Amino acid sequence: MLHFWKPLPEIPSLENFLQAQTRRPFESTQQPPPEPVWPEEETKCLNELTESVKSQAPYRLLPALFAQNHAKTLFPSVWQERQPEIQQRSQESLAEYEQELKAAQAAQAEWEARETERTAWLQRLSSGDLEEIKHTLTEIFTSLQPPFQDATQCGLSFDTPDLISVNLNLGSTTAPV
Repeated sequence: MLHFWKPLPEIPSLENFLQAQTRRPFESTQQPPPEPVWPEEETKCLNELTESVKSQAPYRLLPALFAQNHAKTLFPSVWQERQPEIQQRSQESLAEYEQELKAAQAAQAEWEARETERTAWLQRLSSGDLEEIKHTLTEIFTSLQPPFQDATQCGLSFDTPDLISVNLNLGSTTAPV
């Protein structure tokens, strides 16, 4: 019945436990924001200016070359206004990244503390610490929720450090009359 209720996990070997004691490094997903690529920004600004000039009344009927030439004459003054905006966006993005980096550092400290706790727990288990084995198994079996609503009981008996007996009473399977 238990097999159909919940497939049993593969029991790790001692070698698996020893390998799991290796501390896992913290992996941050934070990437620094890219620096503005000024030639690309200039080209983008010139293209936007050209499109803006093309939409004006005298240039709608003329070939695009006239609008492009007029945009080139307007470009230096527009570019002087646009450069500080681009620089400001870049600085805001960098400040936001630094805030995220501070949050990531706090997360890294929390990760390190959990890893220290996890590896210490695994070391106690693999070294045969009977109290830790009892505690861990008790936690596992008390958190199980069998699919039966009846009086299911589970008892653990620690025979030796490497032999534990589990007494699982699934209760009555007959319906009361």
